[in-house]
Amino acid sequence: QDLRQLQSRKSREEPGLRQDLVPDAGQRRPFDQARVNALDELSALGKACADSSRRSLLPEGALAIALGEQLRALKHDDVKQEPASKAIRLSLSSDYQSHLERALRKALKEELRRDILNLRDGLDALRKPLETQLEAASGRPVTLALAPPSESDLWARIGELVNIEIRYRGEMPRRGFMQRLGEGRRAVFGGMMVLSLVGSLAGLTNWRGLALLGVVFLLVFIGTVVYSFRRWKREDEDRLDLELERIREQLLTECRRVATEVQREKQGRIGDFAEQTKRTIGQ
Repeated sequence: QDLRQLQSRKSREEPGLRQDLVPDAGQRRPFDQARVNALDELSALGKACADSSRRSLLPEGALAIALGEQLRALKHDDVKQEPASKAIRLSLSSDYQSHLERALRKALKEELRRDILNLRDGLDALRKPLETQLEAASGRPVTLALAPPSESDLWARIGELVNIEIRYRGEMPRRGFMQRLGEGRRAVFGGMMVLSLVGSLAGLTNWRGLALLGVVFLLVFIGTVVYSFRRWKREDEDRLDLELERIREQLLTECRRVATEVQREKQGRIGDFAEQTKRTIGQ
């Protein structure tokens, strides 16, 4: 009889206990809505960082502009010339390559700093309304720690990927004093051939015996040799200009490759941070 009365009393008390354990639907609904809004905002922040990195490599992007300035600064003196037996071998100087690598590091680090600042501002803008909504839902003060990842720690992981490797090799003809004498001889032979044709047509067969022509041919020979110093220098500069364009194209391709790898790794790290923050908010 006592046992039956005890069971009857427990059956009357259990509905009240269960009702206390069930959360109020009015409280639960604002909490879930605040969490969903926070997760959407975090996804939007991650997408904004990815879009910013993608736009930086466009022609009007900050990274593309910085690279363009550095590549336009490439001069003839930055091309290393090594004389060989029959040609002059060309390669990019290590000083310029190191300079470009430092400039790329600086540009990518500034881009990371901008992403971290935008992420910090976005988290601050997200934290305040989220704390307000959670306080209204729970009825007690709520403080959320939503700090962005450390810039120094993140750069320590991705900065080591900045390594420019270019395998450019070029050649220019090597010409010495004998080649200059050959230029003068060709000029004299060309003049003699023209005079032979004109003389045969005009009926002049003894023009080779004229002493004045010997003086003229000597002056042509000397003038051609002297002029070769100026003409060949201009030709070498034109060849170097073409080689500089080749080097710029190769460097631009290599810098884009390195920047893409760094940005991919950066987005992966920021994505991991966003997922960790989502799990923290969802708990």
